[in-house]
Amino acid sequence: MKKIFNLNKNDLISIVGAGGKTSLMFSLAENLRSDNKVLVTTTTKIFLPRMSQYDFITVGEEEISTSSDLNEKGIYVYGKEINSQNKLIGIDKEVCSKLKNYFDYVLVESDGSKEKLLKGWKECEPVVPTGTNKTIGVFDISTIGKIIDNDLVHNVEEFLNITGASVYENMTIDYAAKLILHEKGLFKNSCGERILFINKAENYEDTLLSYRLKKVIESMNEEYIKLIVAGSAKYNIYKKIDS
Repeated sequence: MKKIFNLNKNDLISIVGAGGKTSLMFSLAENLRSDNKVLVTTTTKIFLPRMSQYDFITVGEEEISTSSDLNEKGIYVYGKEINSQNKLIGIDKEVCSKLKNYFDYVLVESDGSKEKLLKGWKECEPVVPTGTNKTIGVFDISTIGKIIDNDLVHNVEEFLNITGASVYENMTIDYAAKLILHEKGLFKNSCGERILFINKAENYEDTLLSYRLKKVIESMNEEYIKLIVAGSAKYNIYKKIDS
């Protein structure tokens, strides 16, 4: 995965979008786990991970650098507190940049989507840390053909403004491309290299749709996105999409 996503030591990687952010973040962390100190955190909130997904966890301390375990390789999880919904409340985006000095990789879930598969972005979203040098935007290819409504989309009004779609229309490749490329879309507030991850390309049809989406994106703005990867965060399948 390091090679596929072009990751390098000292990267601060922000993950935005909908339809697989947390799964991708922990998949990346697991891949880096044995040879590196990897910090997993959020500037929004995530469900508290399973114990098998991390080696160390710090909750409530102002500085994770005070942890006595910080010299050990593995996955570190850090947050301000755990709320009544068993969610880990994230840290300030300015703190993330400082933590780069203590870890080989910092992975930050920088967006929230209320567990919906698509989203539009309000003025204050996403919360991308300063110092981010790679922003991975997650798009769920299984949404193509689904009906656009409040069940599918978080912040549906903003989504409609970005894509030009209407409620109860079917989601299309063209709407997806607009969502990804719009200045208020998937990579809003992004820093560093933009990497698109097309999630849930788990069968032949959705893989073909991923290639179609790549071609539409490149026809609209070839230089905007540095790298496009398709696959499945659930099944740990990842492949760069070539022309």
